[in-house]
Amino acid sequence: MAAAIQQFGLEKVRAKIKEFRGKSEEVVDGARNKLKINIEGRYSIRLRNSAKGQGILSEDEKAQIEHFIIKYQQLPEASNIDLVESNGKFHIENLDFFKQIINSYRPIIWNQRDDVYYTKIFNYCSRKLALTDSTIGTTLTVLKNEEDITELYIEFLKNRRDAIKYILEKSEFNYIYNGVLQHSDKIFSERLKNEYYSGDLNYILVQHAFLLGPVKQLLKPFYICGGMLYPDLKLGHL
Repeated sequence: MAAAIQQFGLEKVRAKIKEFRGKSEEVVDGARNKLKINIEGRYSIRLRNSAKGQGILSEDEKAQIEHFIIKYQQLPEASNIDLVESNGKFHIENLDFFKQIINSYRPIIWNQRDDVYYTKIFNYCSRKLALTDSTIGTTLTVLKNEEDITELYIEFLKNRRDAIKYILEKSEFNYIYNGVLQHSDKIFSERLKNEYYSGDLNYILVQHAFLLGPVKQLLKPFYICGGMLYPDLKLGHL
């Protein structure tokens, strides 16, 4: 009897996790509708600068791109949900990892004043791509089979920026960042208390952690663009 009750409890938890994961997938499906342009296969980005007395990047630009590349390389992604049973109750053993995932993305997706905020990175990349006169500053030209597809690539990046924006608008990262994980905004106090006590907060954290894998994929073209300027910037080994 006890085993049957335990199995029923496990199936109930799994069903609820599936429900919240389904909400994530619905949001991601909506974001995919923003991706009107897809560039398949290999392409290259050519960098030019012939401006006198000017480096490839200003000091501020160097810091911005360096920090974005380093942040991106360290972004974790959700995978397995490890369930454990204790005294007839189920818990997510790796919940702290899901919290770490969500915290890791905050500078890029939420902190609008941070230099690595995704729209600031988009603005930087699109400005470089739009510039065609290398005597003024650094230009980036996108080539596929020797054909200049730079204008198409700018639209490609816009699509991805808009898809990230869609995910954020359809999610509750404001509540998670400002009411749960990092800040304690009083407007969220009652909700936090109820969802913390009921256990629903576990599912919400898992749901949003799984939203961030697609966000990382949407950020990848910006990483590639920045990586042209720092191709060897990798975490050193011990």
